[in-house]
Amino acid sequence: MTKTELQDMSQGEAAYHQSFYQGHTLGDFRPGDRLREIEVAKRLDLSRTPVREALRKLESDGIVEHRPV
Repeated sequence: MTKTELQDMSQGEAAYHQSFYQGHTLGDFRPGDRLREIEVAKRLDLSRTPVREALRKLESDGIVEHRPV
C-alpha cells in the first residue's frame, strides 16, 4: 500500500492496513502477542480512537482475538 493510498483513507482504515501490514509482513506482531491500544497507537503515530477501530476490524476479520485481562 502506497503512502498516497494511506493518506486517502480515514485514520481508522489506515491504522487497519498499517497494523495488518506490519503484523504480517514485517513480523512486528507475532501470533500470541498482546496488542495494547496505546502501544500500537504510538508505533503508528495515531491517536487511540483509530487504532481501536482498526483492532475491532481485525477482530471481526478473525486476525486478532479479544481476550479480557
